[in-house]
Order: sequence, then C-alpha cells, then structure tokens
Amino acid sequence: MHLPVLAGYYLIFQLLHHFLKCKIDFFAILFRFVRILTLMNQGVSRLKSVLLTFMILSMVAPQTLYPLESDLNLQVMSFNVRYGTARDGKNSWKYRRPIVRDLFRAHQPDIIGTQEALRFQLDEIRDDLDHYGEIGVGREDGMQSGEYAAILYNTRKFKVNDSGTFWFSDNPHVPGTRTWESHHPRICTWALFSDKQTGLKFYLYNVHLDHRSHKSRKKSIEMLLERITNRKHKLPVLVTGDFNVNERNPLIRYFKGELPGEQGQMCPFPMSDTFRLIHPKASGGTFNLFMGYRYGPKIDFIFADSTSRVSSAHIIRSSFNGRFPSDHFPVIAEVVIKN
Repeated sequence: MHLPVLAGYYLIFQLLHHFLKCKIDFFAILFRFVRILTLMNQGVSRLKSVLLTFMILSMVAPQTLYPLESDLNLQVMSFNVRYGTARDGKNSWKYRRPIVRDLFRAHQPDIIGTQEALRFQLDEIRDDLDHYGEIGVGREDGMQSGEYAAILYNTRKFKVNDSGTFWFSDNPHVPGTRTWESHHPRICTWALFSDKQTGLKFYLYNVHLDHRSHKSRKKSIEMLLERITNRKHKLPVLVTGDFNVNERNPLIRYFKGELPGEQGQMCPFPMSDTFRLIHPKASGGTFNLFMGYRYGPKIDFIFADSTSRVSSAHIIRSSFNGRFPSDHFPVIAEVVIKN
C-alpha cells in the first residue's frame, strides 16, 4: 500500500478519535482532506508522496483541533443571613456585618444563595466584597420591598444568561401574592449562568419556604419541581435554600426521590443533598439560634442533580470572637459540573 494511502487512513483514524474527544473545526479539516485525496488520485512521484504524507499528518493542527475545556468546579453556598431589622441585641446586623464579610472572604464562594436579606443588607454586603453581582427582587412588591432570595455571584467568573423570580402562590408572576396558607409571600429566584472560561452552563434556583404552613411548603416544592422539569435548556441544576423543614421530613425525602408524594407519585426530578453525599452519617443541624447550637434541625440545603459530582460539603460552624454570623449556619459545597 502506498505511503500516502496509509497516511490517509491515519488521518481518518485521528479525525474520528478527536471528533469524539475534542472540538474540531470540522469543515476546515474536511476541505484539506478532500484536497489531498484529489492529489493522491492524480499519481505523484515518490518524493512528492513523502511530502504529501507530511502534509496529511500536519492537517490536525492546533488552530483546527483543540482539547475540550475542563470540568467546572463551583464553590456554592446557601446562607440565611437573618433579616437586618430584627431586634437581636448584640446579634443585630450592625454587629454581624463584619462577621459576614469575613466569612465570605474566608471561603470565597463562587455563588451564594441568600435568604432573608433586606435591600440595605445586600447593598452593604456588596460594598464589603469585590466583584459580586446580584440577582433578585424583594418579595413584597417585586422591586425592593421585603426580604430577598437573592443570588450573589462572582462576576469575574460568570455571565448571567437568564434569570427571574416567581412567587410560590396560585399567581406566581404577581409580586407579593401568597396563597396555600402561607404566612409570608414566598419566592424563588433563579438564574442560568455560563462560566466565562469553559463556557459551561447551569441553572441555580434559590428558595425560602414558609416556616408555618405544611401546605405551602408542599405546593412550593411541587411548583419548584415543575419549573425545573420544564426549564428551557436541559442543563445541570443546583438548588440552594432554607426549606424550613428537617431533612427527615417526607417533603425533603420526596424531593430527594426517597419517598413517594402524598398522592403516591414519585419525584419527577430527584435531587441529592450535597452534604449527605459526603457525610451520610454525620449528626448536627443548621439552625443555631445565634448560640452555635450544633444539634438543631438541618433545614438549609444545597441540592445537586445526578449529572454533577460533589467533591466536598460542609456546614460552617465557625464563630468570630464568640459570635456567629447568623441564626443559621451557612452550608457550602464544591460541585463539579461535568463537561
């Protein structure tokens, strides 16, 4: 078999191999390949055959073939910061602000799903931190009034492709609405992010469910699952939030796909508790009453879908000079979005 023909087969093998593993400027390579095959069929001298062989082997070049970007490693945090107008004495916001600032600086989360923060708290948090953008609205009027379920994100790493807020009620697009026996208006703020380096995209939904009404929590989880299932792009999903119910509650177990719902249906999009994936038998909760109490209910979560991998997860129980940043412990997880 002639050397150019062998080289041609070699090129075909390389193309098939790299097509599966790399990004290819396919048409550029195809054009060159067809050109070379044309020359091969015209009959060439031995010297030209050798030269042609080197031409073929050089077609797979850096400008037309390059490796896929790596997986995306995310540091995700969920944090109920405690609303800033509460009369908490020595735990009032003005004393906790520098503690929260130091917490964020120490852990450098890429994305933070916050709960309860008011407009002035979010302004002060962003003043204390560099390069964090914000997504969200106040739950009372869809503008700046009331608590937020704001998402903070590292603007150096991520672009926001789409975002929004909906209300957990029979009128999800009407600001301030509350039904289902909810004590307060309850909301979900969501965003579609893309990583600037890898181009990988993912959704994050951030929620704060009602603290009194089981019916509200149940209907809210059903609506959340409906929104996730019907999202525009079938991309990886993360959920952060204060669910105001313990992890052993049937609603959380339904959300994880462990139990059927009250009507016997299974969860249409089961999620995994990132903390339990890493610490399946660890004891302790997240609601601490500003006392650092470790064995309160575990009601704050970071959930990931089955397409992602969890590298680490922690409940942050650190105190600063004997004080805690909130009456909830923040939770943090390193999640790998696979390419």
